[in-house]
Amino acid sequence: ATATVILSNRAAALMKLERLDEAVADCTAAIAMRPAFEKAYERRARIYMKQEKFQEAVNDCTHLCKNNRSKEHLEELKEAKLALKKSKQKDYYKILGLQRGADDAAIRKAFKKMALQCHPDRMSSASDEVKADAEKKFKLVNEAHEVLTDPIRKRKHDLGHDDDDDGDDDDFFPGQNFRRRGGHPFSQGFGGGGGGGGFHRHGFGGHGGFGGNPFGGGYRSHSRQSYGDDSDDDEFPWFHG
Repeated sequence: ATATVILSNRAAALMKLERLDEAVADCTAAIAMRPAFEKAYERRARIYMKQEKFQEAVNDCTHLCKNNRSKEHLEELKEAKLALKKSKQKDYYKILGLQRGADDAAIRKAFKKMALQCHPDRMSSASDEVKADAEKKFKLVNEAHEVLTDPIRKRKHDLGHDDDDDGDDDDFFPGQNFRRRGGHPFSQGFGGGGGGGGFHRHGFGGHGGFGGNPFGGGYRSHSRQSYGDDSDDDEFPWFHG
């Protein structure tokens, strides 16, 4: 048991040093030696979250919930599943070249810049392939603008819900945030997964101008922190020096 605790504590130290692969290796070794060691699973799940390996984090959190359905474990499983879902969706902030949580002024400015850059009217002398790429990008830019300037749709996007998905009540409505344990905000990948199905019904307007994209009053999303290190209850606090 002492060896597994030392491995878990060393993983915590390595995690703080951002040596995440080594930290995962220590947690995995501790689990192999002591399969029922919850601390190692908890720590490895948080490391996976930092690495944006969300499926692996979901797997570890699911294992923990099967053996101990504590409130903390259930909350962490929910967060891991949400991060996994969001990682498979379009990142409208990234499409506009913005950081998550950008305000309305930044969204409007980025939209104008990106729309001008890829507007089909500027591609009249380009090849058919370049025109097709510009058309696709232009539609994505318009789609991102429509979502991020609509308070309700932006809120859904920030919470990882599809446009036509009501989501869970305690996720969608403000004031229901979980207790956080410090750490990094969920990073959003610009993947090609689901999440776009509901957007097609809104259309994109013509190519002649931007009249079909009104600049609406937006909604500043609340930042949502995720997993961090939790070593205050380690069996060997002296290990950290």
